[in-house]
Amino acid sequence: MKTIVATLGKAALTGIFIAFIACSGDEIPSGKEEISASVSGVGTFTSSKDFDTVFGTKLVTGTAIILSIQGTDNVGKGILLRITSYDGPGTYELGVATSENLATWINGPTAGDQYSTLFQGTSGSIVVFKEEDGVIEGTFGFTAKLSDTSATKTITNGKFKVNLR
Repeated sequence: MKTIVATLGKAALTGIFIAFIACSGDEIPSGKEEISASVSGVGTFTSSKDFDTVFGTKLVTGTAIILSIQGTDNVGKGILLRITSYDGPGTYELGVATSENLATWINGPTAGDQYSTLFQGTSGSIVVFKEEDGVIEGTFGFTAKLSDTSATKTITNGKFKVNLR
């Protein structure tokens, strides 16, 4: 009897260890749409298809492809990423010098409370590392500015995985 209990105990610990190892990466689980990031002065932002609004679109206009990815949580905070000349996986720079690409932190439902990389003193990048079977994945980070002020928000550790519609 002692042997059976000891064996079951070891099996349970092994199962917990395997589950911990399997879930310890920074990747978004397969099949789950999500956008997340750390936002200065706010904390961690997460928008997932299960509870919030997450979407990605790829729009072909003549010779250009516009990629748009957005996630908004249930209290009105959100992130919008746009690449105007999308050309597949790669790094896309953000900031006033590269204004065809933009990233915006939406600080809530109040009009005018959006921090964007379209203003002087902003920077960052969007990295698309995978586009396959209608799903796009990548990372991002940026410093965005509130229009007509010196207020900024720094967004770090951003990642996304969304279905393209």
